Amino acid sequence: MVILALLAWWPIAPYWQSDDFLAVTYAHELRRACSDLWGAQYAAPALAIFYRPLITLSFALDGWLAGADPWWSHASNVLAHATSVLLLALLGRRTLGDREGIGLAALWALWPAHAGSILWAVGRVDSHTTVWILLSAWATVRWLQDGRGRALSLAAFALALLSKELAFVVPGLVAWLGFALAPAGARLRTAWRTTRPFVWLFAAYLIWRHAVLGQVVGGYQGARFDWIASPWGLLTWSARLAAPGLADRSYGPWLALAFWGFAALAAVRRGRGSAVLCALGCFALCSVPTAVFWHDTAEVKNLRYFYLPAAGLLALAPLAGRLPTLVLLGAVAWPLWQVRRCYVDAHREAARVHALLRAADTTAPPGRFLVDGLPREDESRRVILFHLFVDRLLLPPFGSGRSVLALRPLIRRPGVETVPLQQFVGLADCIPISVRDLALPPPSSLPPLRVEVEGDLHLDSLAMWDLHLRRARHGLRLVGDRSPFYRLTVLTGGGYVACVLANEAPEAADGAVSMGTLFAQGRYASGGDDAMVVLALEVPATLDVSTAFPLLVEGGDRDAETGQFVPRARAPQMLTLRLDRDYSRWLAGKVEDPRAR
Repeated sequence: MVILALLAWWPIAPYWQSDDFLAVTYAHELRRACSDLWGAQYAAPALAIFYRPLITLSFALDGWLAGADPWWSHASNVLAHATSVLLLALLGRRTLGDREGIGLAALWALWPAHAGSILWAVGRVDSHTTVWILLSAWATVRWLQDGRGRALSLAAFALALLSKELAFVVPGLVAWLGFALAPAGARLRTAWRTTRPFVWLFAAYLIWRHAVLGQVVGGYQGARFDWIASPWGLLTWSARLAAPGLADRSYGPWLALAFWGFAALAAVRRGRGSAVLCALGCFALCSVPTAVFWHDTAEVKNLRYFYLPAAGLLALAPLAGRLPTLVLLGAVAWPLWQVRRCYVDAHREAARVHALLRAADTTAPPGRFLVDGLPREDESRRVILFHLFVDRLLLPPFGSGRSVLALRPLIRRPGVETVPLQQFVGLADCIPISVRDLALPPPSSLPPLRVEVEGDLHLDSLAMWDLHLRRARHGLRLVGDRSPFYRLTVLTGGGYVACVLANEAPEAADGAVSMGTLFAQGRYASGGDDAMVVLALEVPATLDVSTAFPLLVEGGDRDAETGQFVPRARAPQMLTLRLDRDYSRWLAGKVEDPRAR
């Protein structure tokens, strides 16, 4: 089974994608990687409360072994998956039976839904953590059956806790295994005796976590559980997990889910009802950490969160018999090949784009790159490429440290205000690059727009409170310009926020735009409260290399038919809008007004 897993997932044309650049550049300095032992992952405050020091240290080890070469990081994930396959086989043989354990391991080794956890370097948060979870579960069963392995189980649990919050399932998982494997009259007593040391270790971890992070639970700020949408969402995710190779809009996944239902009934008819309940209980328990994502069924890439839960679902086939297992092993060949091809093509495109940028880094004069054409994801929308953190594409160990910004809307939606590449050609402080076509468009021949700053464009927490409560004015004066509208474009590491604001001084000789208006009313989409600039800058202010965001100012009018902004004048160079790192905490209401004390 181990060889099968290695052959199925061995790296082919691997490359970096998305969050990989954040992880690799951060862990490039061992001091920063080690600091994750006593702080939030990547030193990211407020927005994403994660404690995953072993994952960060694993990237530091990858850098020591292979530098910026992505092959070893991907091979590390494959080796972790192969180890998990071995552990699942050992665990399955002890809990389900020899033949059933081997069948489960074979299916789990090849299951195409694992792609995101194995073929994406940062996907190791699941593949690496699962090694420790399965080792802890196997050692616990070994202790229950043979009286040996308790210390190993607790040590593995500790390592899992240092890898990802997915490890929170371990106390419940070992309690469930203790209950399922105990004699009928001693189930509750055995479950508690098995779980008790895990509870104490987990309690100690939570105390430490609160000490270093300031709170016990974590995850993404704003993640939620919808009591109506989430359970239905879990059913959708289960259907996708049951048939990862079939189109999401077809009936295939639901038919596949029905197959698993029949497999469960067949297993019950074979007298394996208790084993079926054990497997389904494991699936449910291991799915709990993903609950905040259940409602969002549009993000197909989130299927990777079900890497560990898949083991509970797949156990139903071998419990039903040899034939269902063999049928499934034959059926996964085509979808597995499809997903491998999808990732190979996407990684080759990422490598091509990154090579172009690295080549430009060695020849272009000093200045920041504004890059047009960076792909967010592949055509299938299953492989994320450069969806965020592109400002790290040329940081060490990838390049000289030059700043890179994506010339694209930060979020895609109907009505988004777009700014063509030619608007940036000729600016004194940037170097436009197109990864689609090396020939740049002619520069925009617009009259210069003279911009003067009123107040301050460094909007710290005090300034944000002043804007919010209208105690002070920070904004721009457009000298000698009477344009009815102004387009302000804020560039970040994931894309730009472009919004059109009305001239606030129509009767004066000069135009005016208030930062208060920008943050209170400025929208980069046609409508919706979630399109406010104040919210759009939350992630960049937390995770971008710099919170000093370039700001392009243009004057013009709106087209009467299309509603699109038509520029008539442009500032010859970009200004700098600066936010503080506590911006996300200010949004969450966790930063008090200094003047109110």
